[in-house]
Amino acid sequence: MRPRVLTLFPSAVGGGAERLVFEQMRFHGDRYDYAAVALRKGKLHAQFAAFPCYSSMNAGVRFSPIVLRKLHRLIQSRGIELLHTHLQEADFYGFWLKKLNPRLHWVSTRHNTDAFRKMAFWRAVNASISHRTERVIAVSDAVRDFVASLERIPPAKLVVVRNGIDLSRFAQRPSRAEARASLKLPAGDFVVGIVGRLSPQKGHHFLFEAAASLVGEIPSLRLLVVGEGQLKGRLQRLARTLGIAERVSFVGFRPDMGTLYAAMDLLAMPSLFEGLPLVLVEALVCEKVAIGARAPGITDVLEDEKNGLLVKVGDVAELAAAIGRVFRGEYDRDMPRRAREAAMAEYDIKTYLGRLEAIYLEQCGQGTLPATAQ
Repeated sequence: MRPRVLTLFPSAVGGGAERLVFEQMRFHGDRYDYAAVALRKGKLHAQFAAFPCYSSMNAGVRFSPIVLRKLHRLIQSRGIELLHTHLQEADFYGFWLKKLNPRLHWVSTRHNTDAFRKMAFWRAVNASISHRTERVIAVSDAVRDFVASLERIPPAKLVVVRNGIDLSRFAQRPSRAEARASLKLPAGDFVVGIVGRLSPQKGHHFLFEAAASLVGEIPSLRLLVVGEGQLKGRLQRLARTLGIAERVSFVGFRPDMGTLYAAMDLLAMPSLFEGLPLVLVEALVCEKVAIGARAPGITDVLEDEKNGLLVKVGDVAELAAAIGRVFRGEYDRDMPRRAREAAMAEYDIKTYLGRLEAIYLEQCGQGTLPATAQ
């Protein structure tokens, strides 16, 4: 008998957690009696809605008793056996749904080493959430260690299942010239890409300051900023202040990531912290040189000089020096090829989904957890 599973997440947007739900619908939506529910619509609602298993609660506030009641009724009417929650808001609903449905199996995935989780209030809240779950999945070793220390999660309950990507999305990519033409980027520019929400966590200002310091050495330098968020106006003002506004291309959220990576000479990830950054994995699969901050989550993917370059978190001078090295070709030129091969072996979405399914089956009493998911 197929397990009856409900996946709950905040909204249909393009973040890492949401992308994993999307891929689960694509590849495993028919492997179990599956429902994927967003608490509210997001910018990718139409894409998610193409799958019959998807629906949205249209929640107007962070926590709604009306939405809780609807979810409870859904669990009852569908005979849901297992609830899988992603991100803090969904976890909060999960806490109350477990209270209302004591026999419900509950799995929570932790995606990041969010700074707010260190606050006393959130430590208490998340410790209570973890106490009620049967499994807590961490997307990386860094996330595992982070939540274990803050939430007092027993080791037997905590499991690492590393994120994965659909490798077929990057099997056919345009040439660099074609990609740049489609993005209206000068063919001869040295393009440094940064991909992610325009938020403080991602460290965009470090890259902007590094770029400003490199203009003399790299006259053709251009930043390709992919993503949307609260800091867009502030970053545009910073670019003007630093005198690099004409060198910064804000392209917003884009679904054609293969084209964007093809246009880049390197990917920079100067984040303060990450969970397991899928963007970094995608760049490696596309054979891009990657420069990352030596921050939790990033160091789960990058090893300095082996599959990328690592710099000190928040160190603008070190970041600029690393970009200059890549511009001058002062790195192992075979590194991108090796990095691609390793990333394709480790981060295939099918591997991720297989490990996730094994956990579902184990929790529902239909199998045991294989060693590869532990």
